[in-house]
Amino acid sequence: MLSAEDSWSYVLRARLEANGADLERISYISPEDDRFVDLNFDGDLLRDVIETVRPSAVIFDPLQAFVPPNLRMGDRNAMRKCFSPLIGYGEKYGLTSIIIAHANKQSGVWGRKRIADSSDIWDSSRSVLMVGATKDSDVRYISHEKSNWGKLEKTVLYTLDKCVPVFKAYTPKKDREFIQEDSRERNIRPVVEDAKDFIIETLTEHKQMEVSELDELAAANSISKNALKDAKAALKKEGLTRVWNVGYGKTKKFVMELKDAEKSNE
Repeated sequence: MLSAEDSWSYVLRARLEANGADLERISYISPEDDRFVDLNFDGDLLRDVIETVRPSAVIFDPLQAFVPPNLRMGDRNAMRKCFSPLIGYGEKYGLTSIIIAHANKQSGVWGRKRIADSSDIWDSSRSVLMVGATKDSDVRYISHEKSNWGKLEKTVLYTLDKCVPVFKAYTPKKDREFIQEDSRERNIRPVVEDAKDFIIETLTEHKQMEVSELDELAAANSISKNALKDAKAALKKEGLTRVWNVGYGKTKKFVMELKDAEKSNE
């Protein structure tokens, strides 16, 4: 297991234990190890590790951490050459390489276009799984998007319970349908709802804010005065926010906070 994203001691080990892993069968090199920066897909260190440990699978997380620093990920020929040693290790040692790649933030795209920085990882892979969240944020999906050796499987819906995935159901929907649903939801969502979310997120972060400062921040985020006014009224009616004033005369200020924050302070 090679991860530049999470600490082995504080994150990965605990997640593996929660899922019943046999830690004696798992090897790792953490980013704290001085050698980690030399763990490139086409590097000698990775070759030596594989030849010594002879793992059945290696997890690389994320893709970008194991590409040489001078390689342009948009260069298809260079990326192909960088990945080619993994194909050789697979044939020679029966090794499966599992590469985790971040999805880009571009709205309304799916499939290979969601692979950040380089689509060549999609072309080089024998199988591709896309992971995402449904409109119900507690439910996630794993969509089988590419398979060179067999048919595509149904999408798995699951939740997480203390780092342990809990199977919910199968669905024929693919990554494309989930992305399109999310795009439609964003397009038709009333601006007042977006303004309400902005107020809640901002007050959650800042606990309390002067109303004038909140208004300025909303304007900077392209929220209209009318949407902000309606959002404030809706949140007050729903009993989610509290507004009070401090000072007198010219020094008088209005302050807003979430009702949950008020209870916490008490």
